[in-house]
Amino acid sequence: MQLIKNYFLKISLLLDSSLGAINFKTAIQLSLLKALGVVSSIIVIAVIIRELEVKNVGVYFLVFALAKIFSLIFSLGSFASIIPMHSSSNSDDVYHIVSLSIISSFIMAFLTIASINAIFFALPENISVSYWYIPYSSFLGAALIVQTNLFHIFSAKSQLIHATLLQEGTGRNIVMLCLVSFLMIFDESLLGLRSIFTFSILASFILIFYGLINIKFYVNIFNTPKSLILKFFKLGFNFAPSTFLSNGSSHIIEILITFLFGPVTLAAIAIANRVCEAFLFFTHMINLYFVKASKIYFDGKLQDLNVLYKKCIAASFSSVLLIIFIFMLFGVPLANNLLRIDEIENAYFAIKLMFISTIGQSIAIFSLTLFRNIGRYKFVTALDSLNLILAILFLSIGLFYDDAMIAIAIIVVLRLIRQVISVAYFSYFLGHSRDY
Repeated sequence: MQLIKNYFLKISLLLDSSLGAINFKTAIQLSLLKALGVVSSIIVIAVIIRELEVKNVGVYFLVFALAKIFSLIFSLGSFASIIPMHSSSNSDDVYHIVSLSIISSFIMAFLTIASINAIFFALPENISVSYWYIPYSSFLGAALIVQTNLFHIFSAKSQLIHATLLQEGTGRNIVMLCLVSFLMIFDESLLGLRSIFTFSILASFILIFYGLINIKFYVNIFNTPKSLILKFFKLGFNFAPSTFLSNGSSHIIEILITFLFGPVTLAAIAIANRVCEAFLFFTHMINLYFVKASKIYFDGKLQDLNVLYKKCIAASFSSVLLIIFIFMLFGVPLANNLLRIDEIENAYFAIKLMFISTIGQSIAIFSLTLFRNIGRYKFVTALDSLNLILAILFLSIGLFYDDAMIAIAIIVVLRLIRQVISVAYFSYFLGHSRDY
């Protein structure tokens, strides 16, 4: 126990030296909040696995994959404009940018709901019955557009408590746990796919309300200077292919897996993703602080950026190794009891194989974050285009073997390719920038 305490003390000292003076109270609050989000996510997933058939567990994850795709299509990449414009603007323009981000997100959310449902209700009845969950995806996608913009606004302002709550999954899972717990106490028989989707939508809108009351903005878009509007959406359009591919490629792959290998395979992969996501607990916290790296880059302090980058990697990598080690010693029985992993075919295999890509993500996440935040959308677009093309190619070949384990292995290999290229290009990018 003392060894573990000393280890975490070293991580704390490392973070302090790399990121400057961090408010201790805020760091504790972030840790508790993130931990609550992880625990809530695990419990919610455990309830879903217990109450639903394995096939319907796959449908649950499919709905969220569709929601993410809808949000990326209708957001037009605008959320990716927020941090770069916020970092490079004066205080007056920042107020306009924040307001424009919120107003535009609500307009896009309305268009998402209206467009998707208009198409859905125009479908023949036999098709609409089979895909009854699409309207739920449209509402989740609409909420996600607003929530994502709020997350980027709070991140740009370094209001990390609010940003963590608005981060996809964290706050929603906490609210979801409260709602699901209430329903189970009131009448457990009402718990099913439809009620779970309804609670997910409600939880997202509760979070949006929370975000809105903690930020100053105006609602009249005509108060925004035309030049800023044009710049905001021009940057968003430039980012759109990149953001769609980088944020949506994994969900497109999930949809492909569902239709090629079935929802049970998707359930195994999704459960493994949720388990391995917990290993990145400290990594995501460090990455919230790393948002300031874009400001350091724009200030031309490349040496400081390199030091920050390396120390973030050291802290992230070591924390992930420790958490995986603890999980292998004590966590497997607990995970099985909570998530009933042994009841989902190939779930254990997926978790073990994803250890590798999770460790890789603890390193690559920082270069990927920086490239998005400083506007290197051409590289990110090329990287994720390659990833998606390879996914379609490999999964199509894997279909001939009709083996879910092959699909899982393909997912891990694709992630490793993306991570290695990202880290290698960052080293080249930083060295090339210094020459100028």
